[in-house]
Amino acid sequence: MSLKIHRAPLALASDGSIIINVHHVTGETNLAALIAQAAERGGTVFIGLLVEDKHRAIIAEAIDDAATEAASVVLAKK
Repeated sequence: MSLKIHRAPLALASDGSIIINVHHVTGETNLAALIAQAAERGGTVFIGLLVEDKHRAIIAEAIDDAATEAASVVLAKK
């Protein structure tokens, strides 16, 4: 398995968290060193996997369904 460091400077989480990519800040490419650097800065370390193209549509549909349901719940309470 080949591990690649993603180049995106940040990610947005569904809980509202914003996650900064330590690689973007430090330029480090060794995964163990990146984890150590992130831990030194404090907070929570997020390690993720990029979703393959064939699964993106499934996830997008599930997120759309959840957002529609959440909006319906809010509108029903008004």
